[in-house]
Amino acid sequence: MRVLIVSDEESKYIWDHYEPDRFKGVELIISCGDLKAEYLSFLVTMINAPLFYVHGNHDISYKVHPPEGCECIDGKLIHFKGLRILGLGGSHRYNLCHRGFECFVAVMDRYQPTYLLHGHQHLNYGRNQRIHQYVNTKIINAFGYHILDIS
Repeated sequence: MRVLIVSDEESKYIWDHYEPDRFKGVELIISCGDLKAEYLSFLVTMINAPLFYVHGNHDISYKVHPPEGCECIDGKLIHFKGLRILGLGGSHRYNLCHRGFECFVAVMDRYQPTYLLHGHQHLNYGRNQRIHQYVNTKIINAFGYHILDIS
């Protein structure tokens, strides 16, 4: 299954110069937060695949103007085509900026998910490695956009 993951920064490549062939075969879109609602609505319309999202730390406008055609999975466990997806949104108040949450280590140790997708760590902030491995979990930074092929 091809999954488009997005977060933090709207891609001009996608929004201004959309090329349908680039996203051929994408069956699911997951937003890890901090994107404009209009951008998510654009993605779900143009790619014609379900879009699940969680709130990032800057997504306070979603309460008044949620992305159209998209489903919030913040705090929910959902099933999609054989995948179990748990949505955990960002913190609006925090003091460990851009470091993540230690509790996710306990989640990975206990449940050993295949993937942990996250946003908030901009690759242009000196964090240029998109994918990390922690025991059996592949941790993927969704900054901008990334296509994940799940077999």
